[in-house]
Amino acid sequence: MSREEALLEAIREVAPDKAQEILDRAGQIEAKPLERPRKPLPDLYGICADLPLDLSEEDFRALRKEMWKNFPRDFPEDAK
Repeated sequence: MSREEALLEAIREVAPDKAQEILDRAGQIEAKPLERPRKPLPDLYGICADLPLDLSEEDFRALRKEMWKNFPRDFPEDAK
């Protein structure tokens, strides 16, 4: 039995009041845009692979400390 024949047979067995619901749902499926597969995000290390970055662990820690130095460590209770 083909898929078309199986669908027709299933529709014939459904109660008449459900037939419109099936038609509506089929229209929604048809109108739904095709989902495109998402492109993977580029890897940061891959993007920077050709850059002349020679950072040691100490350099990285110093940069991170500098970047986060003004970030508040404690939050006021009323901000919740």
